[in-house]
Amino acid sequence: MSNYKHDHLLHSGQQSDDAFLPIQILFEYCLNIKDTAKYGWTPLHIAAGSLNTEEMAALIAHGANINSAIPTCGRTALHIAVCAASSKASRILGVNTDCIHLLLSNGASVNIQDREGRTAIHEACSGGRKEIVDLLLEYKADMNTLTRDGQSPLFSFLQRRPNLKDTALLNKLLGFSYPLKLTDNQGQLPPGLLFPEFQALKDFLLTLSQKLLSLKTRQSLKRCETLTDFSYCYLPDHSIRDD
Repeated sequence: MSNYKHDHLLHSGQQSDDAFLPIQILFEYCLNIKDTAKYGWTPLHIAAGSLNTEEMAALIAHGANINSAIPTCGRTALHIAVCAASSKASRILGVNTDCIHLLLSNGASVNIQDREGRTAIHEACSGGRKEIVDLLLEYKADMNTLTRDGQSPLFSFLQRRPNLKDTALLNKLLGFSYPLKLTDNQGQLPPGLLFPEFQALKDFLLTLSQKLLSLKTRQSLKRCETLTDFSYCYLPDHSIRDD
């Protein structure tokens, strides 16, 4: 199939109000689900980008390679779906996580890194949407994977100012991040921590990063609703109690 005809069919399917019919049309045209559109996007990548669960399910049922990576950037359908579902618009609209669950339950590798070394949990932490982070952690996403620049998923979370106000999610991420690494390869802290309003949080995290936390302490972190809860229990006068 020519690239023009192939790309036209792929994008026509995404623009229709009927989610199932376009995919059936694509198959009737003998679309090879392994074919790629411009820049190496497969039909599954495109469906993931629009969070179209029905199209994704149909493609997977017809044998789409769920872990296929876009050659130019190394991103998989899971990377793309997590990015789309974590966007501000998706958060405001309350877009569900069905497409992400579909990929994970059908064998999507949760810890695949793109060319920059980012995994799906990096993207989810950057977006700060709790239900997506929780889902990826349920499927054993590794919170200690570093990008090529030495940035952890926690670093991605702390980059964005709005995320720092979600202390319950921050505590949970801290509980999964061990050893606690706050800086990148250049020794730089996440930009979000540099705002004056978060000076106390920055000091708290820097103190925490210098401590050796027991398993009991890390488990307690995940249950704390606020940083104050954790600080009062484990950092009185900046010293951790594990007893």
